[in-house]
Parts: sequence; C-alpha cells; structure tokens
Amino acid sequence: MAKSTLLAKKIHLKPLQNQTMKNKLFTAIICLFSLTLAGCGDGVPKIDDPAKPVVDGKAMTTNDFIGKYCIGKRDNPTCIKVVAAYHKESTRGKINKW
Repeated sequence: MAKSTLLAKKIHLKPLQNQTMKNKLFTAIICLFSLTLAGCGDGVPKIDDPAKPVVDGKAMTTNDFIGKYCIGKRDNPTCIKVVAAYHKESTRGKINKW
C-alpha cells in the first residue's frame, strides 16, 4: 500500500508542477513582450522648442521635422506641438489693408 500511495502522490504532483511551470513560462513571456514594446519608440525625438526643432545638434525647420519624423504619427505629442508651431508661423505676416 505504501507504493500505491507514493505513486498517487507523484501522479497528483506532476499536473501541479506542470501548471506551475506553465504559469511561470506565461509570466516570463508576458514580461519579455512588455519590455519589447516599451523599448520600441515611435522614432520621434524629443525637442525643447517646437518652433525651432534641434535634433542631434542640427537645427531644422518645422516643415523638415514634420516631413522626417511625423508622417503618419498624428497622435504623437511632439508632432502635435511642431505642427501647431508650423501653422502659427505660416500664418504670421503683415495683413494687407485695402
């Protein structure tokens, strides 16, 4: 009887161990996936002045910045600020009086 009890304990222990391993593997996969997504940026550099963007020490016009970094990224906060600055400077000028 001692052998059958020991065998029964091993049988019940294996599914529990398998489930624990599955949980650990699932958790590890989720963590790696999260880190991978967190590491992926959208490629838009952070800038100090949206009206005069400077990237890697190079001054750019707002139009160049938008063309290089903001195509298809309408929801990016940096792109929103640069586009607003572009619209502001494109409407600047003298108003003609008739």
